[in-house]
Amino acid sequence: MLLEKKASGASQVTRVIGLISGTSVDGIDAALVEIAGNDIDLNVELLASATYPYPKVLREQILAVCGGKALSMAELAALDDAIAYQFAQAAQKIQRGNSPAELIGSHGQTVYHQPPSNSNSTVAEEPERKQELPAQPISSLGYSLQLGRGEVIAQLTGLKTVSNFRAADIAAGGQGAPLVPKVDAYLLSHPTKHRCIQNIGGIANVTYIPASQSNWLELVCGWDTGPGNALLDLAVERITNGKQTYDQDGSWAASGIKSDALVELLLHQNFFQVLPPKSTGRELFSADYLNYFGYSSSWGRNLRFQKRRNFNHWRHRNRWFLARNWRTRL
Repeated sequence: MLLEKKASGASQVTRVIGLISGTSVDGIDAALVEIAGNDIDLNVELLASATYPYPKVLREQILAVCGGKALSMAELAALDDAIAYQFAQAAQKIQRGNSPAELIGSHGQTVYHQPPSNSNSTVAEEPERKQELPAQPISSLGYSLQLGRGEVIAQLTGLKTVSNFRAADIAAGGQGAPLVPKVDAYLLSHPTKHRCIQNIGGIANVTYIPASQSNWLELVCGWDTGPGNALLDLAVERITNGKQTYDQDGSWAASGIKSDALVELLLHQNFFQVLPPKSTGRELFSADYLNYFGYSSSWGRNLRFQKRRNFNHWRHRNRWFLARNWRTRL
């Protein structure tokens, strides 16, 4: 698979492994790619890709922490390195049958994301030398924590590893999310058409790419549009009593009856009233949020058609979230 806008010419080609596990916590996505060029002449050729599921116990530990479970520092350190080990294994596996990589880019596993309290956050700029610090600590900054430290991955694999991608943007007052708008723009822009690139992960996000004319790169922007698969996966686990962890082939979402009234109620959440830039996570769209709208433990006693009808509400809700975000911003 080749994602390209124009020939890379004599640009140096670098073989890179990309690693990430999203807010759905369903496994580690690994990709082996060859990258050439920079900025608007960027070319990426996909050589191999796979998803490596977490061991069941480790996944449950991660979800518990995402849900607010308190850990000692020793427990946090152990979890950090257990995740790093799984990421290193994924990096080793994805190279099998291919020429070895030269570099790893590892996002890690997000376990906590707090957007900045200042809604007028901006994109990070190069830091300037300052003579004096502010009189008070910067209380409005956001915070985002990804486990699976890159230093351990580098030691285990013997490959240079780049990680901790969100911290600099957050320190400069940004959201730290989404990460990919510039890459989306370099790979997917069009000379005359405006494009929106929608990703539906655990938390969904969109990149707006204007037609590539004049100062178009300055207008590229991205933001989180709301919950995606995170709530859908939770709902499936509840209504199948843990037998399934996601909606395989969309079979649950393809049946049932949608409810516009319920979707309107869901859209009253404050997140949907805030203009971009904005970001969110499991801290807001959690099991408690799901329970509030009817997915308590009593769900296991409901009739099967009732389960499917209500699950369809959440599938329908996601479409509304995406459309509303696009209309509000664009």
